[in-house]
Amino acid sequence: MLIIDDDWVLAEAVGKALANSGFRVVLAANAAEGLRELASGRTNLVLLDLALPDMDGVEVCRHIRRQSDVPIIMLTARADETDRVVGLEVGADDYVCKPFSVRELVARVKAVLRRVSEPQRGEAGPIYRTGDVEVDVAGMTVTKGGRPVDLTRTEMRILQALVEARGRLVKREELEQVVWGRAANDPHVVEVHISNLRRKLEDIPRKPKHLITVRGVGYRWV
Repeated sequence: MLIIDDDWVLAEAVGKALANSGFRVVLAANAAEGLRELASGRTNLVLLDLALPDMDGVEVCRHIRRQSDVPIIMLTARADETDRVVGLEVGADDYVCKPFSVRELVARVKAVLRRVSEPQRGEAGPIYRTGDVEVDVAGMTVTKGGRPVDLTRTEMRILQALVEARGRLVKREELEQVVWGRAANDPHVVEVHISNLRRKLEDIPRKPKHLITVRGVGYRWV
């Protein structure tokens, strides 16, 4: 597990708590050190601070996503919701606002790793086709117009839940349980991922034909 944070006191406290829970932890004080460690291939999860001395955390997240699907939890002291939204848009799996409870963070880490380590689906499985969008549930792949669509792990989980509902309304709370195993810590998190899915899968994202919002309740895929 890799912690990229220039707040060494906090990083050591979190690292100690994770080590006591049985995790191998590596600390990096800046983006350059963190990316070098990530390249070693020994990292199963990244705790990433948004405010790093040598590179913005969002850019680090974007860089990681270009080469790896390792889970990323952002650590941020920024009050601006926009920063958190952008982090989720570029591929972070979750975020925790500082100051936070170390115990809560360890619980979040364990929850993310449990989801990642869930048994993969068997080779046989349904393929859902809606218009020119094809979702292969077993293969965990999506195409639009025959071309592969690159989705984050979170986007894929949300899309799977929607297509498997076969047009049934899926409440936002249901999606939160599917993705995070709990209520999201920001009411706009699901909306951000839905917006990303529309941008990637709809011909006109602002006028969606497939990913429909039922205002104040949830979403359906038609």
